[in-house]
Amino acid sequence: MRSGFILSCESTIDLPYSYCEQRDIPVLFYSYQVDGVSYEDDMGRDPEALPQFYGFLDAGKLPSTAQLNEFQYETFFDALLQQGDVLHIAFGSGMTASVQNALLAAEALREKHGLDVQCMLTASVGHAATLARGLAESGEDVRLYACGGDGTVNEVANGIAGYANAAMTCIPIGTGNDFLKNFGADYERFLDAENLWNGETQALDLIDCSGRYCLTIACSGIDARIAESVHKFSANPHLSGRGSYLVSVAANGIFGRIGRHWTVWLDEERIEDDFALVSMCNGRYYGGGSTPVPEARMNDGVLHTVLVKNISKLRFARLFPDYSAGNHEKLPKDVVRFSTAKVVRIHSDDGDIVTCLDGECSHSHDVTLRLADKKLNFFGPAGCDPNATAR
Repeated sequence: MRSGFILSCESTIDLPYSYCEQRDIPVLFYSYQVDGVSYEDDMGRDPEALPQFYGFLDAGKLPSTAQLNEFQYETFFDALLQQGDVLHIAFGSGMTASVQNALLAAEALREKHGLDVQCMLTASVGHAATLARGLAESGEDVRLYACGGDGTVNEVANGIAGYANAAMTCIPIGTGNDFLKNFGADYERFLDAENLWNGETQALDLIDCSGRYCLTIACSGIDARIAESVHKFSANPHLSGRGSYLVSVAANGIFGRIGRHWTVWLDEERIEDDFALVSMCNGRYYGGGSTPVPEARMNDGVLHTVLVKNISKLRFARLFPDYSAGNHEKLPKDVVRFSTAKVVRIHSDDGDIVTCLDGECSHSHDVTLRLADKKLNFFGPAGCDPNATAR
């Protein structure tokens, strides 16, 4: 066992790697992403790494930094603790807003209200659902605060749906928070955990999409393909969430094929045609604020499905603003159809169906959408209404 401390750091320190290497200082390396590919923060070990980074910038590509997750820290520290105590110099908390906000909220609630609070960090896609399900299966009463965007909320909801002892809320610090837009002016109140800790619980409906749950809108077709590609545009600091969505609409609508040949069942009615999209709505918002069915209510047991047949790119561009705003009366009935069918099925013989649930996308040849048997217990600020913006 070594005496004293083992000094360790992260690759964000303003020192060359040779300094750490000469002094036997272990380094935990960050990474950055370009076009969905991860590159390690090399600290100059590879002479080609820095020119490659600046080459991305010259090409107009905007790298995004990936946070170190809990698993990476645990693995790194566990190895060092076999040798002695560790003094670790970490990246400034001001640069990791999501984690810092979660920690501050947990600590504030623990001190002020004497609550048993745990702060859990996710390490990978699907981890939030696993953590939430484990807590719900304990049988104890749990209230979960999902700190993030729509993807995080969706995972936690999938973990606790149907458990009477578990309820959740959301602190909106993600890149997209369409779910909370359903609460109207109360959106801002969700930012303060003090407004949430003793909030009243209400049961929300869920969409069951082939066994996975969705809170707001389950879409298949061009809108799902738009959502799948919107993340690369959201890395642009000059684009808002809404702006990234609109740029993705233009990219897919102009350069991509809009329609796909599907067979769609609305309950027992069978329709075979070329479709631009099929979307089932429990809530009202998706894609940065589009509201295809502003009448949708999240606790009335009714799901609204929109079917849009294949149309020319020019006509799509003309109709999209009214579709996005929910102006049904301005949409041609030979192109757009609305239904409250209880079960909607989509089948494709010609390639994958891209389906997006609360912003998270998947691929399949068959999709089944229905009202879920399970409910989601959700709590928020006093008096909040998930149907506050419904027409």
